[in-house]
Parts: sequence; C-alpha cells; structure tokens
Amino acid sequence: MFYVKTSFGYADVITEIHCDNVFTRCPECGSELSVDLAEVFTDEDADLECTSILCSACTKKRMANITEQRRRKDYEQQKR
Repeated sequence: MFYVKTSFGYADVITEIHCDNVFTRCPECGSELSVDLAEVFTDEDADLECTSILCSACTKKRMANITEQRRRKDYEQQKR
C-alpha cells in the first residue's frame, strides 16, 4: 500500500493512493486532472517532482504553437 501522510502537528492524516484518487493541476491553466501514475511513470527515469501534465486544451495550444514555429522555420529556410 502507498499513501500520502500530512502532519498537522496535532495529528497525521493518511490517505491511501489508488488509481482513482491521484490528481494534478495543469501548469498552464490550473485545471484539475485525474492521473494514472502507472501510465505516467512507465519510464524508469521518471521523476515525480519534475513531471507535469498538461490538460488536453493546453496540449492542443502548445502543439499548435510548435506546428506554427516549424512552419515559419521551414518558410524562412525556403526563402534562402
């Protein structure tokens, strides 16, 4: 069993971690996301503290920005 323990000085609160009670927030918009830790940490080098997960809307925006940057780069290279 894995759990999260939070100490309030006068008492400890222990919450078991299950596949249906792990959440994070999108670093872009702050939306709460349900997380399957087994899916996220399939890589042996995964790091819980350095991992962030974007919501689908922010992922689409970021991918659109990357696509636009690539398009502009390709266009600039073609002009040369």
